[in-house]
Amino acid sequence: MFYRIKIFRSSLVRVFWNRGYGFFSFVLLTLAGLVFNGSAALGQTGENTEIVYSQILIEQVTLEQTDQKGLKGVLVRLQLADSLFLEEDLLVRYTINDEPFVRRLLVQAERAYSINTIEIFHPFAGFFRSSGEQEVLFMLENMAIPDQNREFKAVGILMQNISVVVPTILSFSVKVNYVGVSGVAANGTAWDYNFFAAKPADSYPDLVFTIESEFNEKSRGVFSHIRYQSHRQKNTIEASWPAFSDVVYYCAGDRLSVCIKDVDTVFDDVIGCLSVDELKGKKMIDKLNFQQVRNLMGEVLFEETGK
Repeated sequence: MFYRIKIFRSSLVRVFWNRGYGFFSFVLLTLAGLVFNGSAALGQTGENTEIVYSQILIEQVTLEQTDQKGLKGVLVRLQLADSLFLEEDLLVRYTINDEPFVRRLLVQAERAYSINTIEIFHPFAGFFRSSGEQEVLFMLENMAIPDQNREFKAVGILMQNISVVVPTILSFSVKVNYVGVSGVAANGTAWDYNFFAAKPADSYPDLVFTIESEFNEKSRGVFSHIRYQSHRQKNTIEASWPAFSDVVYYCAGDRLSVCIKDVDTVFDDVIGCLSVDELKGKKMIDKLNFQQVRNLMGEVLFEETGK
């Protein structure tokens, strides 16, 4: 078992170097990095583990209240001193109001790219349960490229706060007592291709119901846009689920839907969706003929959370 630690001339070192502090500053920073990183490496386990440590200088942190693709929340921007070249996904660890989060910044498929600004969108429903004026305190911890065993110690400006006005936070759950769907997809083909199908029912959909936010890549890591998914009922055009879904919290004005879907190995097919806004003020669902859904009956529960 051995550990090998590499100390690269980091963003912070380059800043000192370029501003004329020269070799002496580089030596001091490198020694400091060795002390910090050496102690960190002692906690690692595994055979032939190589940990690559660097520092990354954050020049500015800004927060703003915003609406991103149907979700209300806070947008965090981290301004880096130098561009960071990425070939793998970047993990960012931080806290909001002392609650820890780990977010994955996705590298675009088939191409690497360099960044000097990192944006993190954090929906209000991910950490608030009450409305009105609230304080948001953001603190950056560190970053990592896990596939390369590479860690970045963040230095510089790591903390920022902002006052926001949070709209009403609501909780929502639904029970589907009965759903009936079309025997074929909208284009007239079978829901599921089955070469060995002996009867039409062999190509019927595998049904689930979901509660979904508007798809938003920037909310990944706080919650999936699929906020709840029921268990699957296979090869059927009629189904029911006797229990209520888990409670989903959302912010007034967020776009939220109840969807009936055909679950497939690669891509799921949307059979029909209802906006939760259509269900406000109701206790029962009795909806006929929307998209490929022929009938949907159920119950809904809304509750406004604490002020």
